[in-house]
Amino acid sequence: MFTDCGQVLSNSNSTLLDKISISLNGYDLRGSTNNITINPELLKEIADRNLNIAELFKQFNQVGGAIDKISCLPPDLKLKYADRFTSTEQKPIQPHESVWFQYEKIITDNYKLIKDPDYLAYLQRYVNEPYENENTQVYRRYFTKNINSYATHYDNTDVSIVLLKNDSEFNRCKSALKICEAQAKHCVLIVSSHPIYNLYLRHGVNSLIAQDSRDYIKLIKRYANNPNMVVDHQNQLREDVKDVFDLTKITEKRVAFYKELLHKKGRI
Repeated sequence: MFTDCGQVLSNSNSTLLDKISISLNGYDLRGSTNNITINPELLKEIADRNLNIAELFKQFNQVGGAIDKISCLPPDLKLKYADRFTSTEQKPIQPHESVWFQYEKIITDNYKLIKDPDYLAYLQRYVNEPYENENTQVYRRYFTKNINSYATHYDNTDVSIVLLKNDSEFNRCKSALKICEAQAKHCVLIVSSHPIYNLYLRHGVNSLIAQDSRDYIKLIKRYANNPNMVVDHQNQLREDVKDVFDLTKITEKRVAFYKELLHKKGRI
């Protein structure tokens, strides 16, 4: 879907691009990762004994690197390398290594959406600093903030696009968190057709629901060409789900549920 969106928007006429701006929230230049390496001396001994290195790596990942739980490793090697099985090197995450960098390239159709050469140069420097004319650009990058200020991303958002690329077990376990966030910050959503979203959202009433990847383009254009619809849906969404995500009401339901369980167990 991202690819479709980037290509269609970058090739569309200026009328649509004059009506919308696209932001990618979550880009983060900070952080580090740990590179864990198995002792090369151990690997050599395994090779010399014609042991199964592939099985070693498989079990290593399954048990989280706990040498005593790797069944394919002989006891003498476990004892010999118990205190020097692996080495860990902390490595800063480079901007181009972040998954958000890949998303950015896709959503801008490999930056074809960016017409300002100075802004393009700024984006490709991957610096966490303000750009003077950012608000005039069709695409804007918002850097990840700490959890206490995460929701401020929505302050610059009217329509939040929630993408689920495929129907998988992982996606079927999704919660309604994005709906909760959107209504709290008075946004509206374009979402994939999904049981948890279909439970609370009504297509054309309080949000728009895409049936496939190409549908997103139509729905983005629909909101862009009907700003009053955006406002109506924002108000309706808040009205429809305000009680669903009210913390007081949620707590009351949970307390009642736990009391019912305890009553059935004869505890109260």
